[in-house]
Amino acid sequence: SYLLFIKRLELIQTGMLMRCSLKPKLTEQIYPITLDIEHPRWQRNLERLQKANVDMVGATGINKLIAQVRAGWAFVLLYTIPTKKHATPKSVRLEPVY
Repeated sequence: SYLLFIKRLELIQTGMLMRCSLKPKLTEQIYPITLDIEHPRWQRNLERLQKANVDMVGATGINKLIAQVRAGWAFVLLYTIPTKKHATPKSVRLEPVY
């Protein structure tokens, strides 16, 4: 029973990874640019932004202002990550990649 659960969990994770790998290919057909979520600063700054938002909830006065500045700075750092550029297709007909 436990082994079946683990096997099913592995299948679910594999399926999820496969679906996630298809999404970037699909967005490349639609949009000329995509966010570079593989960039080293991406995850680190998302975590900074989330921590600053959590700190803002219970803060008052100067502590809230400091948390707001930290959240703003994390957003600026996320915003400055270069995007991945893709050549626009010659044909506008969209075709699934799967």
